[in-house]
Amino acid sequence: MTVSNLRYRKIMQLRTELSTFELLQSTDRVLTSGVADWQASATFLELCLQHAKRPVVTSSFGPQSGVLLHMISQIAPDIPVIWVDSGYNLPATYRHAEHLSSSLSLNLKVYTPSTSAAFWDATRGGIPTVDDNQHAAFTDNFKISPFQQALDELQPDVWLSSLRRQQSAHRADLTPVHQGPNGIIKLAPLLDWQDEDMHAYLQHHQIADEERYFDPVKAQYGRECGLHKI
Repeated sequence: MTVSNLRYRKIMQLRTELSTFELLQSTDRVLTSGVADWQASATFLELCLQHAKRPVVTSSFGPQSGVLLHMISQIAPDIPVIWVDSGYNLPATYRHAEHLSSSLSLNLKVYTPSTSAAFWDATRGGIPTVDDNQHAAFTDNFKISPFQQALDELQPDVWLSSLRRQQSAHRADLTPVHQGPNGIIKLAPLLDWQDEDMHAYLQHHQIADEERYFDPVKAQYGRECGLHKI
């Protein structure tokens, strides 16, 4: 048996013995904590996707969303991109989503609430505040349930997103590879990137951005919408 064949057998044995989560955890060695390295993040994604069977990406098409979408389009162009469209998005967001989807040839999967924004506004008096007793039902209808439908249909084992430490207290303590309460392995290749890193990437690759964005569920900056606690 040649040295190369022996090495291959050892690698395959290791893959058999380790779980997908352990294999993915081992890939974060290419990332340097606290540093935004474009090539390192891309390499991290490439290594992770070698082990993922049914990966998905989520996007809100909010500010700087083009970074991960562009990066993943260069590595795995057919990966499903989940967008939960609440119906409350600004016109600019819809135009931005259409532009990125077309220019990057995204495999976009759109999921919408069972109760429309127009129906909710007419029957329940509009978007509730975070201390309103209707807010939990509002969040479930406009974010959680449509996303759960996406998970039920696509059955992902790996979920990629643009989570970054500076966005909220919940995200500050995450690791690039972590497991959600629902058992799906979550990847955050941009975890240590700062706003200036995101803007630099967009400018370098000439990717369109849109700063105007509204999330009816969050209600305030730094507050989780609920998806990333699933």
